[in-house]
Amino acid sequence: MTLRTRLGFTLSELLVSISIFALITTAVVANFRAGERADELRLAAEQFASALRELETAAQTGSAPRGGYGIHINTTATPVVQFFSDGIGGTADKMYNDGEELERSRFAFPLSVHVQSVFPGTATLDVLFEPPTPTIWINGRQDDFEARIILHHDKTGQERVVVIKRLSGRIEVE
Repeated sequence: MTLRTRLGFTLSELLVSISIFALITTAVVANFRAGERADELRLAAEQFASALRELETAAQTGSAPRGGYGIHINTTATPVVQFFSDGIGGTADKMYNDGEELERSRFAFPLSVHVQSVFPGTATLDVLFEPPTPTIWINGRQDDFEARIILHHDKTGQERVVVIKRLSGRIEVE
């Protein structure tokens, strides 16, 4: 009687191993995509806050126009984020007016990220950084302590808030 040694795996053992590997791979890839979408919103919020900080810094450098630099956000039908220079071709009224757009005038969010709402205000928000300090004006006034811009990701439903604090000049992402 001879003893046969068994070398290798049976077909059923290989199929079970491959199916377990496929399930784990699917779970990892699905989790990676969800994280990628969350990062898309986080990155868009940070880039937007950085663009606002650049406007604030430009108002401090002394090269800013008399009225300063600002951002105009309109959340109606097609949300628009417009950078402007107050007082071009008219009076500096601390609000956005047609014709005050900067060369690099619009901020482009990724396709699945948009401005959902702003506070204070219902559909529009103007934030102006007036030189040299810069003094921050919110909708042409200084009554409000902060402006809040709520960004929304269409696919995940997540939100991020960019906060501009009028008194300290801080721009944060929550």
